[in-house]
Amino acid sequence: MTLIASIAAKNYLPRVRVLANSLRQQHPELRLQVLLADELAGELDPATEPYDLLPFARLGITEQRLFCFRYDIKQRAAALKPFLLEYLLDQGHQHVLFLDPDMLVTAPLSPLLEALQQQAVLLTPHLLQPASGPMATERELEILRAGQFNGGVIGVSDEPQGRAFLAWWQERLVQHAQNSVAEGMYYDQRWLDLAPALFERLGVLRNSGCNLAHWNLAENPLSQDEEALYCGDQLCRLVHFSGFDPLRPELLSGHAEWLDPRGNSTLLELMHSYSRRLLDAGHEQALGWCSSWEHFANGQPITAEMRSLYRRTAKAWPLEDPFACGPGSFLDWLNHHHPQDRH
Repeated sequence: MTLIASIAAKNYLPRVRVLANSLRQQHPELRLQVLLADELAGELDPATEPYDLLPFARLGITEQRLFCFRYDIKQRAAALKPFLLEYLLDQGHQHVLFLDPDMLVTAPLSPLLEALQQQAVLLTPHLLQPASGPMATERELEILRAGQFNGGVIGVSDEPQGRAFLAWWQERLVQHAQNSVAEGMYYDQRWLDLAPALFERLGVLRNSGCNLAHWNLAENPLSQDEEALYCGDQLCRLVHFSGFDPLRPELLSGHAEWLDPRGNSTLLELMHSYSRRLLDAGHEQALGWCSSWEHFANGQPITAEMRSLYRRTAKAWPLEDPFACGPGSFLDWLNHHHPQDRH
């Protein structure tokens, strides 16, 4: 049996609710297991959710507090993917399909599930044909910077090459999951460009209907008949609402503000429908839920500059709790040596 998995911070749990409910409509036999990338503080009761919530600590990551200080919530969620996938294989699941939380299942995921049965690793590319339209070159350049494979849909199987892929990916993401294109990193994604050459038992799913998003919509316009949603000539099975804000339902993605959906009534209706689902699932309430590990022990916010400086000087703090505030702590050193980065 294949398990579906995801990772989310607290403020993304309404999106997970929508994903879980849409998955249940198409695959009542599958359960969604979600790793919480921070910690609950009474915001919800996991027993009442339409998915299984896995606490961060369950992964047993060595030096968890250093890991959480090194990365902000978005980087952390990306870096945790291979750790979650390995944990779930260790629990006895033969195949695990990872889906980003900002997705909507619109038809059976048969192509993904069947392909994963035959592969140790399964990836989905951003583009399956040359980009078209007036922004074609700009779009392809953006994909070259972000990585040719989308990290939002990844499958692994419990076989030697699947395990080897996860071990390799983990080793890279422990330290190198930043948004730093100049250094060759875009969260977890750029590493995936190397994977097809490194792991023979890796498959690339060439089906645009299994990860439709702003990056491939121009080549796969949405349409609908009385029974189903289509993208180009493919049945649309999985829509990835990357960068979507339900409070601005007329904009498909903050990552592609140039994209104008007004010429496609099917797309517009899907966007507004997804917005309503998110709002009904508690999106606005969750906006006020604060992520964990964003402050030092004294309540001072941790900035991106502080995290970056900590990563660069990590060898000086091998046993130090980075969130501590007393003499000899990272914050104490920061206050004395880099006062410009304190705020």
